[in-house]
Amino acid sequence: MVFKNFSYKKDNQIITGRLDLLVFQPDQQVLNQHMIVDFKTESFKNRSLIELQKKYKPQLTLYQDAIQALYPDQQFDTWLYSTLDDSAVFMA
Repeated sequence: MVFKNFSYKKDNQIITGRLDLLVFQPDQQVLNQHMIVDFKTESFKNRSLIELQKKYKPQLTLYQDAIQALYPDQQFDTWLYSTLDDSAVFMA
């Protein structure tokens, strides 16, 4: 599923947004989790995982919370994908 819009309530606030990519794994024995993927146009080269987590973890946590609210019985991993490098980084 591409471009999943979401809206949910957290701490008496309505949070809305749009995911770049939401992947449902048909067989979770192959990959343990479904995936939330956020596309970035920047390069990840010469960037540490700690740098990327510091910059993007709040955004990805918000996405994960929203999707967990919609699919409470499912588990989701979060990933960043660099369109510039054609590379992906596992975030959590």
